[in-house]
Amino acid sequence: MIHADKTNADTAIARAASADSQPHETTTREIDIQLPPAFLRREFVERRLIAERLETLLAPYRVDIRPHPASVRVSGPRLAVALARMAIEAVAARGASLAVEEFDALATGIIEHGLAHDLAFRLPGLPRPVRTLTVAQAAFMEDLLKPRNDFVVGAGPTGTGKTHIALAAGLNLLNTETVRKLVVTRPYVLPEGEEMTARKRADTERLGQFEPIEDELIEIVGHEEAERLKAFEKIELIPVGRMRGRTFNDAFVLIDEAQNMTVRTLRMVTTRVGLNSRLVVTGDPDDVDLRTDEPSGLAHLLGLLKHSDIAVVHAFETQQIVRSGLTASIEALFASAPGERPRPAARDAA
Repeated sequence: MIHADKTNADTAIARAASADSQPHETTTREIDIQLPPAFLRREFVERRLIAERLETLLAPYRVDIRPHPASVRVSGPRLAVALARMAIEAVAARGASLAVEEFDALATGIIEHGLAHDLAFRLPGLPRPVRTLTVAQAAFMEDLLKPRNDFVVGAGPTGTGKTHIALAAGLNLLNTETVRKLVVTRPYVLPEGEEMTARKRADTERLGQFEPIEDELIEIVGHEEAERLKAFEKIELIPVGRMRGRTFNDAFVLIDEAQNMTVRTLRMVTTRVGLNSRLVVTGDPDDVDLRTDEPSGLAHLLGLLKHSDIAVVHAFETQQIVRSGLTASIEALFASAPGERPRPAARDAA
């Protein structure tokens, strides 16, 4: 986070947020930002650094930033336009030209502050705002909430917030009665050295299997509300083996840790989705605990989706890990090792 010129930056953030009071609407927006003529000519006509770096920093959103005689015009999704405005006005308040590294540091701090405060997701049914920590998380959340997106995939390294964001979206849709039930399933991964048996293959619930999901639910809505929703069968945590033969209508179905399902299993689970339901698949294709002779269902699915438009795919990167700085550093070390598979390509957020 950049602390220099914090007063000017905060003023720019407040002004931009006030100008865009509903940043999470799914429509696009076009705005003109009035700038001092000398600054406009130097930074947006001669250098173009601000526009080029913001287009990169705001990915997967697609924003267009073009100079006009007395202003710079920004167009794109509403949230991305609001973030671009915050960054441009904060830089303009400083006045001086910045090197790439200086601009990236300042703009990143402005974007993170905006996402966590003025542009946090205030969703019905959740006691606190969902404060996305990266642009990737915000784009993922917006796609999860869009009515037309029946199938969304979030793939990427541990600690990028995929499961947390998906559960928050599902709880919101449950509260607004867009869906009647939140269904979560995840595979049980055998500890190293443990043998597979017929009973284990049935994949009935085991101690600790859903602890990560329980932790996220408690963090989002609190222990009492999470237990109430489960007691009234509004939330159902189902082992993979109990998914066979089920059909989930009017449901938000989250398949977590999908990289540890075989192709056959993931095919079975994804086809449980019935009428008026949403399907979300999350996992890390580079963290597979299956036997070496068993291909991962998630990697297979991602390959199929490259040639299909039935799903919106979000690919998270190592630099977007938010669990902790240490987790990000450890994951980067492992990801840099020879033989690591490349991350899946993501579709730009509309």
